Amino acid sequence: EAACREVTRERDALGEEKARLAEGMAVLKVEKPTKKPDPAMLKHALKMLGSTTEQATMIGDGLQDLRAGKALGIRTIGCLFGYGCPEALRSEGADVFWHKFAEAESR
Repeated sequence: EAACREVTRERDALGEEKARLAEGMAVLKVEKPTKKPDPAMLKHALKMLGSTTEQATMIGDGLQDLRAGKALGIRTIGCLFGYGCPEALRSEGADVFWHKFAEAESR
């Protein structure tokens, strides 16, 4: 729990960095509402972008994010500094883990 509280403090301090990183991302509307871990919205996004699962990466800070990516067979990156509990994310597993927002910016 202490680790989760520390992550929350770091996340709250991100503000501007988070907004800057989000500038290069696309937001697409899914016709039929679904919730992660159902990969329908990811499938839709790939179709709209003309991309394949081999070209995609699901980046998330929650178990549902990692599960959605895995369900579609795409690479997953777990953000240990977000809303999710780092221990739970590590237990779920991801291809890569980022510990700080700066790691995302350097990619």
